[in-house]
Amino acid sequence: MKMNSVDVMNRAYCAGNARIEVDELADVLAIRSSRGSSEKTVTVAMLGLDEIAARVDWKAFEKAGWVFVSPTAELWQALNSGTPIPEDGTVHRVYLRAGRLLLGTDRLTIRFLDELVDDEVREALDGAGLDVVRQMKFAPNLFEVKSREGVDPLDLSVRLSSHDNIVYAEPQFLEQISSRAVSQMR
Repeated sequence: MKMNSVDVMNRAYCAGNARIEVDELADVLAIRSSRGSSEKTVTVAMLGLDEIAARVDWKAFEKAGWVFVSPTAELWQALNSGTPIPEDGTVHRVYLRAGRLLLGTDRLTIRFLDELVDDEVREALDGAGLDVVRQMKFAPNLFEVKSREGVDPLDLSVRLSSHDNIVYAEPQFLEQISSRAVSQMR
């Protein structure tokens, strides 16, 4: 599918028991680097995405140091392998969900059944090619993980969610939270 001049791929991931649809902007990647990027930056106007800019806070990401670029072979390699780019930055896929801009990460939150013991959980993580980033303490058998093989987290969430010993496996996204939403949480 095309959205103005941008290729858009309809994708899905699992969140709990729900299948969530997102649109991936295939012609755009996001980079965050302390030294900026030497890649050709992309503006909303260049993409013909003015209507998206009106619906999502694209500028909030730019103010936070994110640069949106057209993918190059080097950037795709960095994204798929999980290696940093020469500017010491990271590369992220760009998604839209319900009019909101999301940046994909290489991480998932995964929860195993409560009755599994630590050895069983570690064996399942290892068998799935996942490394533990950290164990979260507010629920049993809850972990932040990343794939050793650089497998796409959306696809991985769908695959892992079908396992009997997994309660859920959800990809993590970066997204802008409005100050209104933050004040309502207090």
